[in-house]
Formats: sequence, C-alpha cells, structure tokens
Amino acid sequence: MEDIQELKRLFRKYLANECSEEEVNRLLPHLRSVEKNHLFEEIIGENLTEDIEDGFADQPHIRAVLDDARKKIVLRIGETEDAGEAGVRSLWPRIISVAAAVILCICAAAFIFNYTPRKENTVSKAVPADIAPGGNKAVLTLADGSKISLTDATNGTLAKQSGISVTKTADGQITYVIAADQGASDGTASTPEAAMNTISTPKGGQYNVVLPDGSKIWLNAASSVRYPVKFNPAERRVVLSGEAYFEVNPARSLIPGQARLPFIVETGDQEVEVLGTHFNINGYTDELLVKTTLLEGKVRVRKNGTTGTILSPGQQAQASPRQSNIRVVTADIKAEMAWKHNQFFFEDEPIETIMRQISRWYDVDIVYKDDLKGKTVWGSVTRFSNISKVLNILELTGNVHFKIEGRQVIVMK
Repeated sequence: MEDIQELKRLFRKYLANECSEEEVNRLLPHLRSVEKNHLFEEIIGENLTEDIEDGFADQPHIRAVLDDARKKIVLRIGETEDAGEAGVRSLWPRIISVAAAVILCICAAAFIFNYTPRKENTVSKAVPADIAPGGNKAVLTLADGSKISLTDATNGTLAKQSGISVTKTADGQITYVIAADQGASDGTASTPEAAMNTISTPKGGQYNVVLPDGSKIWLNAASSVRYPVKFNPAERRVVLSGEAYFEVNPARSLIPGQARLPFIVETGDQEVEVLGTHFNINGYTDELLVKTTLLEGKVRVRKNGTTGTILSPGQQAQASPRQSNIRVVTADIKAEMAWKHNQFFFEDEPIETIMRQISRWYDVDIVYKDDLKGKTVWGSVTRFSNISKVLNILELTGNVHFKIEGRQVIVMK
C-alpha cells in the first residue's frame, strides 16, 4: 500500500507534469479507487490553498470558492472510476487544466475583494509588464481606395457607393443597406462586375460585418475579407485571408434552372462553395493546414478546380498548400470555435500553435529561448484577459515558462 505522503508527492509531481511513466502507473489505480476519494479531496484542498497568498485562504469568501472548486474537481476524478486506465489518462489533463484555472480565479477574486497585506510584511514590488487583450479594430478599404478606420469611426453612415449605404451600428457592426431602387433584394447587382470593398483586422483586432445579401462574417485577428459592394446574379464570391466564421444567408438565384445563389469563399488555392450554412475557415498563411469546419448545413471544399469534397456538420476539411488532396476528419468544434466565443481553448495543442494565436491577438512577437518542439499544453481562459493571465495558465499546465519584454514574449523551459 502506498504511503499517504508518497501519494501526495506523486500527485504534486503529476500536476507539475514531472511524473515518470512508472510513477504515473503507480498513481492511476489510486485515482480509480472510490475509497481514496476523501484522500484526493484532501490533497486537492491542500494544493489549492497552497497556491493562495498568505492571508487570503482564511477569508470566508475565499474559503467558499475553495470548497466549491474542490467539490467540482473531485467530481471530475469520480468520472474516472468506470473509465479504465485509458479513460483516466485522457481525463486527468483536463482536471489539471480545471484546477489551474480555478487557482488563478481564486487569486484574482481575492484581489477584487480589496485584500490589504499586513503592514509589517509590506514590501514595495515592481509591477510586472503586461499587455491588454485585443478588441474591435479594423480598417474598411472602399472601392476607390479610401480607407476608414472602423475603430475610430462614429456610429451611423460611413459612406455611400453604388446606391448602397455603409453603416456602423451601435454594437460596432458594419452593415450594407441597398436603396429600394438599386439592385435586387438579395443584394445582387444588375451587372456581373461590381466594385470591391475590403475589411482588414490588424494583430489584436476582430470585427464582424453584414454583407449586402444579409450574410454575416466574423473576422479573427490579422485577417481580411474582400467582397463586392453588390454581388453579381450568378454567384456570391468573397476572398478570405486569415480566419473567419460565416453565417451565410440563403438567397434565391435569378438564373433560370438554378434554385439557390451559390456563396463561394476563396482562401489561397482553395474554394468553399456554400448553399446556406454556418462554418469556420482558418486559412492563416503561417499555419500548416487550411481548416474548414462545418457547424450547420453543407459545403463543398475543392482545390485547383477539382470536384472537391462535401462536408457534413461536425466535419473538418484539412488541406495543405503543398498538396492537392483534402483530408476530412471529425472536428473539435469547441476548440475551433473558441475564438468566436472570446475564449482560448487549448487541448493538447503544440506550444508553437498556441503562441501564434497569442501573437495575433495581443500583437506581440514570440521569441523561443529553448527548443520546445513537440511540447503540448492544455488550458482554457477568456480572450478578454491580459496576456499575463493567459501565460500563467500555460505555465501551470505545461512545464513551460514565459517572460514579457516590451512587446516580446520569451518562451523557455
């Protein structure tokens, strides 16, 4: 039988991702034991409390949060009882991620309650560097080349072109309103050629736009979408760089024999043809794959004029710029759509992939001091957090460390 102190030692090593394979195998049977639930509740309680600065843990409101957090984490452990060894292995990284996030939330809550340190121990400390999150920032480039900063523009009509008013609404959204005597009600033009507009987000920016046909686009950071002021009668075509989520408005075609007006998204050498659906495209040029994730409806993904592949909801098409084939996999919807819901969600993600996301959202440069290729991390945190909180969670869950210098983030072991 394992000594209680030895179990506690193994548990702490597991949280720090420092357990050997042999130590993990020793710990797993105890995690699956109902009789040990009370022991792990005690260990979790000790670990949570130890991560809180002296003076916080004894406050009633902090104790209530701790007790609630401890119960939730113990329940997660209980889920492994019938899961077997493979199930325990798959669940524990999530439990560790939850525990790390809870610790940070408790520390933040303590400061919100205006805790004042004991005067005799007060030491003046320098405030570490921090960087605020991104927000609604974009530039609208009109067909004549003029640019409008959507970040600074006041609400109301921004421009009028080809009988269409471009308006910024109170919630910061850009909409196109077509005059009653101009074009069709579905936002199509009477001629096949139309002037093009572009909305671009910088690093640290995001924005959403309602196109002339009523379709909605949410742009992630460092992305752009180019689209006509009026769509032509044969198709609706836009060009995407970066990442965007689409909710396409089904439109009836004016072409005889064609029931619906196709909506086509170009991303590099890939085209996504839509008939009315919700989907996400991640087409950043610094990523290895262009990923098209379907949430609702049906899309056809094709490259270089091929017939392509049809996706069903819950599927993802993965295409490499260097290859002509398209791979279809089951999508991790929560991970792919986290940005749209203002979240970072990392589920065993390579550290390089995570840091590219952080670079785009916080407009920072990433510098690697050590070789961390193959290193993966778990974690979840709101994108409204300052960069320090995100980096703290990654440190707690992934045996990786960071240093902020100006607008550089140094990544090290």
